[in-house]
Amino acid sequence: MPTVFVHGITVREDRFNELLKRVRSGFTKRRADAVVDGFYWGDMASSLRYDGASIPGFISEKRAFDDWVATTGDETQLAMLLLDEPLLELRLVRDAEDFNPFAGIDAPAEVEERNQRLEAARSSVALAIAKEPDLRAAAGAAISEVDAQQLVAECFDAAGRADRTLEVVDLIDPLCRAITASIYRLVEGDSPKLDQRFQWLAVETHVQAVLEKEFAGERGWVGDKLSGLAGGAASRSVTFAMKHGLRKRVMQSTALFVGDVLAYMAKRDQVQDALKKVIDKSLAASPGPLTLVGHSLGGIICFDYCLNTATDIQLLITVGSQVGLFAELGAFPALVAGPDGKLPTPKVIETWINVYDPNDILSFLSAPVLTRVKDVDFNTKAPFPAAHSEYWNQAALYEQLLP
Repeated sequence: MPTVFVHGITVREDRFNELLKRVRSGFTKRRADAVVDGFYWGDMASSLRYDGASIPGFISEKRAFDDWVATTGDETQLAMLLLDEPLLELRLVRDAEDFNPFAGIDAPAEVEERNQRLEAARSSVALAIAKEPDLRAAAGAAISEVDAQQLVAECFDAAGRADRTLEVVDLIDPLCRAITASIYRLVEGDSPKLDQRFQWLAVETHVQAVLEKEFAGERGWVGDKLSGLAGGAASRSVTFAMKHGLRKRVMQSTALFVGDVLAYMAKRDQVQDALKKVIDKSLAASPGPLTLVGHSLGGIICFDYCLNTATDIQLLITVGSQVGLFAELGAFPALVAGPDGKLPTPKVIETWINVYDPNDILSFLSAPVLTRVKDVDFNTKAPFPAAHSEYWNQAALYEQLLP
């Protein structure tokens, strides 16, 4: 099964090689006959040349989306806020008296035992985070013991200040999210990159395992208890996060996206010619029904190829892509809407699957605009911008694509 993978925006060659290896492994585990080649076009892409100076408030950080609204209670949207303030969720449930978390004489009696358990586990949790090789691999960088001790101390201190009605079992999930977000900030900083080595779900899973081991397998979800304590503070936290960096990361990420789109449009023929050579070579080496896989703008590149080729495409897979948006904007003038009002999918495509995550703001539906395409909602469980590259890290994606 010859397969050609086309990467997305902001990817450069070292990252492309890693990504291709991961995609190849995911496909061959599902289909032993899969032969996956890659098309690299990153050298023809773009970047911000003036450090984002054209984005209002980007450098000064003085403008924000004060009326930006998120759905409270969604863990992934919550995680998006935690990228800017990892302790936000724990601070929202701080006890009214704001007692010193680990000084028993200042804390209510019902809190003392809880905080003693937290204190006893602090060092071992930090050590496990620094030493766990799988966690380090998922984070994409080593975590020093000093850094681990510091970030765990900050998270446990915030947990120790939580409302007296919350027990250790109630705090494990919020602690897990706070520690995961803290590790992300340590590794990625304020990075706007849309293609990251940080594997959000894998890191969160490893942190969860560490906490459950330390607390004897306990696991809880604050749920209604958290909502009741947080109250209106949860909605106010959205504006807080936007003012303290969320818009900066989102805007720079989307600016990079626009930059690569403009670079592609300017070099469209050049990119398409290079892709054709890769596909022809792949088919010559491994004859058979062709599969095209495009991530993000790579999906646009694949769709463009399908518009201008006589080669049969057994399966087109677009992931976190913008084909539907581009079609709606009229970027494919050769397509003329049919009686149903939709634009026709190229006849050379036998089956088309479009994968999107609602929390990935650069992924779009295609089925409302184009014919013969199946939109698949895939929850990466990661916040944006990490969500945009998280798809390929999860075995569940390949299971859905190649059942």
